[in-house]
Amino acid sequence: MKPFPRRAVFGLAAVFLCSLTVYAYEYSEAACELTGRFGNREKSRCINPDCRQKDTCGFCAGESRETCETIRPGDSLDKAWYVLGRPSQDEDGKLLWESKGAAKVAEIEPDGEKVGRIICY
Repeated sequence: MKPFPRRAVFGLAAVFLCSLTVYAYEYSEAACELTGRFGNREKSRCINPDCRQKDTCGFCAGESRETCETIRPGDSLDKAWYVLGRPSQDEDGKLLWESKGAAKVAEIEPDGEKVGRIICY
């Protein structure tokens, strides 16, 4: 029986290491923070800035007031969803984010695809 070729062993090792790197990049909270993205515990993966377009933001409101205050009028709704997660409610044209204890976190009145008015609680 022929020994397993070295190239095949190195090839398999390379594939394994690449897979491990991709997994760590997408699913590790520390990797999320290192790359400037948010970690979504609900989905156990990193949240990308285009999460609103791909419907992958999840419900992660409950952040501090300081986090909410990073969103300004004129910012895109994509940024609001990226920072705050998917809104809990959409009532009368206002988007409402609530924490798990049903306390209000933020309220946004959209102006088209932009943040028109924002209230951080």
